[in-house]
Amino acid sequence: MLPEDGLIGFGLGATTAVLFSFLSYRAVRDSCRLKANLRRESLPCDLWAWKKLVMQEYLQSWEALDPLLRPNGLRLWDCNGGAYCPPDNDLTNPDNYVFLGNKAWLATPINNHVAFSAVSHPARSDDSRDFILRVMTVGGQGHNHLQIMRELSSLPDIFLNNNHVLPMVKEIVFQDITIGVFPGSCASCYTPFVKKDADLFLDNFMVEWFPESLTRPNGWPRPRVYLIDFETAVQFPEESLPSDRVINGYPLPENIYGRPKAPEMSDTAPYCPFRLDIWQFALLTDYYLDIGFVELDELWSDMLSSNPEERPTALEAMERLNDMLLEYRPGTTGYLHIETRTASTSLQASSFVADAIDHPKGAIYGNAL
Repeated sequence: MLPEDGLIGFGLGATTAVLFSFLSYRAVRDSCRLKANLRRESLPCDLWAWKKLVMQEYLQSWEALDPLLRPNGLRLWDCNGGAYCPPDNDLTNPDNYVFLGNKAWLATPINNHVAFSAVSHPARSDDSRDFILRVMTVGGQGHNHLQIMRELSSLPDIFLNNNHVLPMVKEIVFQDITIGVFPGSCASCYTPFVKKDADLFLDNFMVEWFPESLTRPNGWPRPRVYLIDFETAVQFPEESLPSDRVINGYPLPENIYGRPKAPEMSDTAPYCPFRLDIWQFALLTDYYLDIGFVELDELWSDMLSSNPEERPTALEAMERLNDMLLEYRPGTTGYLHIETRTASTSLQASSFVADAIDHPKGAIYGNAL
């Protein structure tokens, strides 16, 4: 015979179990009802169709995904006339991906977002953290991109200090559509330098905060820079020889490839994608920044060499930059002077990933759209 307190404990346990079962059932039921309102035919058929969406179609397609996103604890940011703001209009909760300096204007970009592509949209979680949702696969396209992001975002790669990829923290799947969820609090590197009508390039680099280390001395550590968008990346096997890590032609059909074209891309011979990255990166930095250093101008010139073999590697370029910073470090002798050049809208967007990201599973080449 059970003691009286045992009967009470058993009764409370049974009641709790029934309550949790009911709540779980209701959550599943509500989720099924929401998903029942989502129709595959209301969404773009493939990635290219999604990329071509104009504003109204873009908003309709993402709003159609709301029944899929809500059960995953995500709400889309509101959009009004092309300007985005969080659903509750409050600042995001800290997530260790963004930090602020001591100037009020630095907080402004946190509650602002610019959609560079119709395949992405900002969202806020139920615990008030911000994310960027990115359509990874649809219509049988994008699986290479998804696989690369899975590898770079998983153990042990995500712990490597030279892995600068902004990690994919979650996948949301609906039939053939996979939506990647990425931390959304980082700021784009182009923000301090480029006006919005010229934001064609540096949106593929994200930074934790703006240190302003070239204009004023400070003792802060360096902010971490993240790379995003590996849609047209190529992965080489770890055991492959450097001489075998080559590609041909354009990452997309030439008639739709809108980036500046390096000299080797028009050649039929295989070329090194890492040397191409160097050329593209130098093209952007040389175009936007006029710092006034002969040494820096010489570095950009070397990186822009028409002969890929004459371009420095990413490591060599970084070492030269480091030597310059050590020599011209801001201090009692004054500050480095930076001017931004006005970007021409005729200059098409370019891809740029500093070099291979070496990790246990092989080398990655990024040529992002």
